[in-house]
Amino acid sequence: MLSKDYAGEQYKLIPTDFDRFSLKSVVESSTSNNLIETKGRIRPAFEYFSRKIERYSDGDRSKLLSLFHSVLNDFGLVQILIDSDDEPEMIFESLNGRGKSLLQFDLLRNNLFLRTRISEQDRDSLYRDYWSHFETDYWEKEVKLGRRKIIISELFFQHFLMSKLSTDSVAPLFKAYQRQYRKNLDHDQGSDYELSELCRYSKVYKEITECDASSPIGEPMRFYKLFDITSLHPFVLYIKNEINLQDSESEYVFRVLEAYTLRRMLCTTQGHKNYNKFFSEVIRKLKRDGFSIERLVSILKEQSSNTSRWPSDHEVKTALHGHWSEINVNRNVVRYILYRIELYKRGSNRFVEKDELPFNQFTLEHILPEKWKTNWVLNTPDGPLRYEDMFSEEYKENTPLWDLFSSNEGLEKESYLEAFELAQERDGLKQCLGNLTVLTGKLNSSLSNSAYEEKRESLFSNSTLFLSKEIYKKSTWDVHEIRNREEELYGVFCDLWPGASWFAENIT
Repeated sequence: MLSKDYAGEQYKLIPTDFDRFSLKSVVESSTSNNLIETKGRIRPAFEYFSRKIERYSDGDRSKLLSLFHSVLNDFGLVQILIDSDDEPEMIFESLNGRGKSLLQFDLLRNNLFLRTRISEQDRDSLYRDYWSHFETDYWEKEVKLGRRKIIISELFFQHFLMSKLSTDSVAPLFKAYQRQYRKNLDHDQGSDYELSELCRYSKVYKEITECDASSPIGEPMRFYKLFDITSLHPFVLYIKNEINLQDSESEYVFRVLEAYTLRRMLCTTQGHKNYNKFFSEVIRKLKRDGFSIERLVSILKEQSSNTSRWPSDHEVKTALHGHWSEINVNRNVVRYILYRIELYKRGSNRFVEKDELPFNQFTLEHILPEKWKTNWVLNTPDGPLRYEDMFSEEYKENTPLWDLFSSNEGLEKESYLEAFELAQERDGLKQCLGNLTVLTGKLNSSLSNSAYEEKRESLFSNSTLFLSKEIYKKSTWDVHEIRNREEELYGVFCDLWPGASWFAENIT
């Protein structure tokens, strides 16, 4: 390609704007010391090979001459002529010898600029306006997607297509783009339009993934980043790019999505599984019938399958009572719930991770310990006793797993039955939200299985959390306090993450 920017046709092949001045600085400079500071990858490549050549030759002129003649005589360029029906990107990929697969996003870039039937100057302008920001380290980072890793530009390409096509079936990406997305574009929507759409979507995508608390998109997306949930990204792209929502409406939509997602993560074994497929269907329905918050809530509310239903208040109450541990819910979900309740009690129901309250510094703590029987006594007619002291030695000797059976057969005295039943209640409430709190890791390890008196004093001395202060006010801690606190925290949970019926009745 020849460019008007370069007089005398000095350059036969001109790279994109990103690498152009890097190339020029190398070619037109006699030594690397004269190279000007430029962007692009060509200069670093030049310096890399310069160092290699210097080390190889080590001042030996014969080695330099040998290398010079090898490059001059043995290095070749290949020109491939193709028909109009051929796919140059596929040919490029098959001939690629970089040692790694050509990205689908690379194929897209090459195809877009190949199809741009405008002058070189205008092509450069398109590149600067719509594509240059893709040539940054951000888009080359690897991110986790389940058990595998993926380049973020590829993930964006996937989510862009899922949002545009309202489907989760977009592999292979470049073919889906060519055969599905481009096929549905209007005749006058050429590559310049395609570039502008990719740019528009990518700016929102960056806000989604960077999760800057100052961004109206980034702030609510921090919840999904904590739990590595990327399957909602296509839906958020659709909402933010295709629907003209007011800020208050956008905030409401994010609240609906988080309430729906968190309830599923807490109450079901499915969590956010199949979100790619499900929310592609949601996009399709909203495009067909027109978007409104009422319609979105209605779609979510009417789901009945285990993979998509919105858990009820009753299910939430059961889960918070301890069922969450029985269905192996990730402990971080409960930790997050308590963390947000702490922020709520501080006068904020928004997810803003204050400098003094970073989520990751907290651990989940049982106030009544999981192994409470070591240091927590039970009141009996004979005075306070540890759990094991209520059973006869003969029973314990003849029943090796006596402490796991929860049987009253081996009680030393019949009068210990009431204390035994209290022990049963305690065991049933250990995983209840009313018995849980969040503490710093250091404080958590020091408390361990301590008696309540010791824990209470440590909470007062070391923790500034509102949750800790409320616990400290209790002179004792047993089933009565746990049940009362459970009811209070359940109410706060429903304020923060309401059910579908509440949203349906309160949409304004």
